[in-house]
Amino acid sequence: MNGRLIKWIVFSWVFIGLVSRLDAALVAHWKFDEGAGTTAADSIGGGGDGTLVGNPVWSSGMIGGGLWFSGTGGQYVRIANNPVNQLRSASTYSVALWVSVEKTELVANSGAGMILMHGEGCSAWGSWFLGVGGGEYDAARQEGNLVFGVRTSNGSGYTSVAAPLMPREWVLVTVTFDGQTLKMFINGKEVASTAAQQPYNNTNNFYIGGDPGCGGRNWFGGAIDDLRIYDHALTEPEIRAFLGRVGVASMPTPASGATDVPRDTGLSWKAGAYPGKHDVYLGTAMADVDAASRQDPKGVLVSKGQVANTYKPASMLGYGQRYYWRIDEVNDNDGYVHKGDIWSFTVETYGYPVTPVKATASSVYKATAALNTGPERTIDGSGLVGDQHSTTIGDMWVSKLNVTPIWIQYEFDKVYKLHELWVWNSNQAMESVIGYGAKDVEVLYSEDGQTWNSLGMFEFAQGPGESTYVADIKVDLGGVFARYVKLDIKSSWGGGNIASISEVRFFYVPLAAFRPDPADGAADVAIDATLNWRPGRQAAGHKLYLGTDKDAVSAGTVQPMTLQDHKVSLGAFTPMYATTYYWRVDEVNDQATPALVPGDVWSFKTIGYAVVDDFESYDDTCNRIYFAWIDRLGPGDHPECGVIGIAGNATGATVGNMNAPFAERTIVHSGRQSMPLEYDNSNSPYYSETTRQFATAQDWTTNGVNTLTIYMQGQAAAFLEIAPGSIVMNGTGNDIWDTADQFRFVYKQLSGDGSIVARVEAVGNTHQWAKAGVMIRETLDGGSRHAFVAVTPLNGVAFQRRLETGGTSTNTNQTGLFAPYWVRLTRKGNTFTGECSADGVNWTSVGPSAAGSMATINMANDVYIGLAVCSHDAALVCGAKFTDIATTGKVTGTWQVAEIGVSQAAGNEPGTSYVIVEDSSGRSKLVSNPASWMIATGAWERWDVPLSEFSAAGVNLKSIKKITIGIGDRNAPRQAGKGKLYIDDVALWRIAN
Repeated sequence: MNGRLIKWIVFSWVFIGLVSRLDAALVAHWKFDEGAGTTAADSIGGGGDGTLVGNPVWSSGMIGGGLWFSGTGGQYVRIANNPVNQLRSASTYSVALWVSVEKTELVANSGAGMILMHGEGCSAWGSWFLGVGGGEYDAARQEGNLVFGVRTSNGSGYTSVAAPLMPREWVLVTVTFDGQTLKMFINGKEVASTAAQQPYNNTNNFYIGGDPGCGGRNWFGGAIDDLRIYDHALTEPEIRAFLGRVGVASMPTPASGATDVPRDTGLSWKAGAYPGKHDVYLGTAMADVDAASRQDPKGVLVSKGQVANTYKPASMLGYGQRYYWRIDEVNDNDGYVHKGDIWSFTVETYGYPVTPVKATASSVYKATAALNTGPERTIDGSGLVGDQHSTTIGDMWVSKLNVTPIWIQYEFDKVYKLHELWVWNSNQAMESVIGYGAKDVEVLYSEDGQTWNSLGMFEFAQGPGESTYVADIKVDLGGVFARYVKLDIKSSWGGGNIASISEVRFFYVPLAAFRPDPADGAADVAIDATLNWRPGRQAAGHKLYLGTDKDAVSAGTVQPMTLQDHKVSLGAFTPMYATTYYWRVDEVNDQATPALVPGDVWSFKTIGYAVVDDFESYDDTCNRIYFAWIDRLGPGDHPECGVIGIAGNATGATVGNMNAPFAERTIVHSGRQSMPLEYDNSNSPYYSETTRQFATAQDWTTNGVNTLTIYMQGQAAAFLEIAPGSIVMNGTGNDIWDTADQFRFVYKQLSGDGSIVARVEAVGNTHQWAKAGVMIRETLDGGSRHAFVAVTPLNGVAFQRRLETGGTSTNTNQTGLFAPYWVRLTRKGNTFTGECSADGVNWTSVGPSAAGSMATINMANDVYIGLAVCSHDAALVCGAKFTDIATTGKVTGTWQVAEIGVSQAAGNEPGTSYVIVEDSSGRSKLVSNPASWMIATGAWERWDVPLSEFSAAGVNLKSIKKITIGIGDRNAPRQAGKGKLYIDDVALWRIAN
């Protein structure tokens, strides 16, 4: 997000007592600190974890991490309903979160900016919401405001409080309800209040970032962080105390609550908002870590006043030990200490459970469908919940009465060095009376199942016969090597010839390298990634084999790298991009048995490209996109940023939006931003270009790169047939729906029966109900009878029809389908059938039934057949790309273009795009794009330029200083038109020949 702009003063004090009360009243807390994945965890648990849908972007937040929503639709977090999310877990509540609003405009035919919503449109009336300018679809608009609304009964109006927006700034929004009055606070200050009641009992999901109801609507554009729900009404002092949290450290690594953490782990965190130093507290007693201070360190202040936001413990951490740690942030200006949260993690254990395990026994009491007491019951986890065993006999092994000797044997998949055996003895409720539990047991082990050795005799404690029973028998296996273990039961606690065991668990000592990082099979691994692994417990050194030949790595014929540490930079091997590598680590220790432990063969694939510019780093303050990419205007003087103005390049190019955000944040190929580039070739010099000069010359020859790639998206042309059967076009209008339509129609004439099929390659996401598809239409009037099969951005494939001229429309749609997708419309007499297909071969009806995908429409014999595009938003232009267009029947004429119901936009015209690469000596080469249509499709197009084009012209690819992207014929300039492009993901790829 943008730089943190906060219009409030944080005092250099925090009410500790108030913070404690806040924590006690907190019933749900989504920190959004995960940074990756599809789950937003509730650290308290009262509200429940959220599932990310539509790929909202993990980003920097106000306190640690946050979530960024593009506002283009389909991005949200879904959380299951419960009383906490209903705001009904108590008679009072508070909702608090940090929010930075990016998109403030009203989207036509929809609400704008649903930040939070409990409920779902078209399913039930929402019960409460927080939105931009009104948010919920049927709530009264309050433009320019943040609005919190509560509905007290299904179908009633909303009671709301509102406050003016502060776009592109992090703002703390807090709403409280004390049982009578609803209040809104902005940055700790009360700004609105009204009499209200609790939200009604809506049982729908809770959503963050949008309302997916009615096929999707009300999408929020901006960032959210640190969402909290309390079960009481916070006071203004409490809220102000909460403001102080911005100075606290966040995003700990290891994550709080992490388990199986390596013994040599380092600690890291995200620093608080204010410049300062860090005090690191680390220990095994939570109370000490919580209470310690500079004045009373309690032996856990392990680093005081350090600059780095990382800390490496002085010695190895203890196996299986739980540690607590805290980071205090100490302000540079006044020395104020922001006491941090208490985090914890648990270190890896010395031994790991052996899996798989096979169990056999001397005899079995019963092995029927009704009751199975076979030996497998001791290894299948039956009866275990949280490592506490049940008292149910069917969850245990029981031998047959009077069949001796009594034994149970376990077989592993290979020989292990065994560490420990845990046993849950027989645990029937009557165990103290019947005494089936094993008592005197000889533990035997073998590598081959033939030659056995005894570990000794052991007395197994009797089980308590209670459902809270945890393993209290732990046998030290002493590091013996075995594939088989037999428990030879000499007696049981009851003295009879019968024995029983509930569960066992074997632990082994890992001798081979394990837990590879990157994980086995990982993709898109960075060229400079660190190769890491958990070392075997006896390892004194390591031999690392790495190569592209799996067999050679497996056989060890690759030259190994000898290492003392269990990590090394992949860069040391000069890897190639887009290449699969195999690697293996052998653990070495001449003083141990065995001295050499070969490792498994793992694999990963490197990322395919090196970034030249992905446009993600630009902001709206001192790293603006037009400071780096020089256009016709030049950057101008910005002394506050140390930028000295320079003249523009005198071409027709304009980089960036005229107002913040200067980079594009809606139309992006990947990430959060792209570069807007307007061009005007109607005036001299009749070409438009922008240039970025690198501060340090770049080497474009490393790691096998061979191709310069540029992604571009231009406004779709009004109509452009780029090849037979392939058409690009645009369309605008409110909708193709109800009694009259607004859209662009590209058509031919059909007499009698016939059909049209097309693959919709792309449709612009101007609205979740934007439409691009195939149509048969009786007339070119807005209210004409028609049938239409369309692909939408978010609502799947739709079969729409109007049965009567000027009549209402009907729709059947199948959700979960997205472009590229095939659609087909067939006319036979007055029966029209809509179909769709993923591959153009296997066709299905649209919707749940064939009947819903057919309609009887009385049309004239001569009709119009073609392609239709509508933006579903009259203020926007939707681009669409069709391929594999084909018709059957008596279809005549050439493609014609009609503007149905409303004037249509011109869009970009085809034109030449080009790139110039220049080295540090000033030698350059211009390469033109042969696909003139690429700037006018309305979809992201990829242009690959072989680097040999530049090197053949004498450009030194080892020292690239400038790159220029332009539109027009620079070698033979001639007057042309105007338009707009978006550029993204300029990169160097390695593409196989």
